[in-house]
Amino acid sequence: MDNEVYYIPHDAFIFTNRKNLNQFNAEKILPAYDTYIKNGERLKEPWEIEIHLSGICQFSCNKCSYSTRHTGEKMSLEQIESIFSSLTERTHFVFFSGGGDPFAWTSWKELLNLREQYIPQIPIGVSTNLFRLPDIDLDMIDLYQIHVFGYDRKSYIEQIGFDGFDEFKENLLEVC
Repeated sequence: MDNEVYYIPHDAFIFTNRKNLNQFNAEKILPAYDTYIKNGERLKEPWEIEIHLSGICQFSCNKCSYSTRHTGEKMSLEQIESIFSSLTERTHFVFFSGGGDPFAWTSWKELLNLREQYIPQIPIGVSTNLFRLPDIDLDMIDLYQIHVFGYDRKSYIEQIGFDGFDEFKENLLEVC
């Protein structure tokens, strides 16, 4: 493993509570992946699951692989409940990301209630552009992967095509 290079995909920073730093430890992730594929055969339970809640995003960023594929489709609460109820103790993390900004999805309060009902012991994370925040207790989300589009107002506008820099800064301070 000494010769391996690990990197964060896309243009993203990951912010997490200290209690979840171990989620990014290669010594943890690689053996977990190895047990998921055992003797060349996939085990039935995922050790981590990524859920694409929606294909809705207010941006068309020039570095986003999804920017030309925003479908506007959304997952239903019934689908989320079905997923949560099928997870086992082998699942160590649930991550919301994909074809749009998960915070563009409008049923976060209900989703977090389902989490408490089915998987309270499993940490959850969200990949977001922080343009909008749902009306929820943001501390209930254990990890934020935040897509940062620029280091100042000018570079932010160049990436997304309009000035959302103040909203981004305000929301970043809200989740930190």
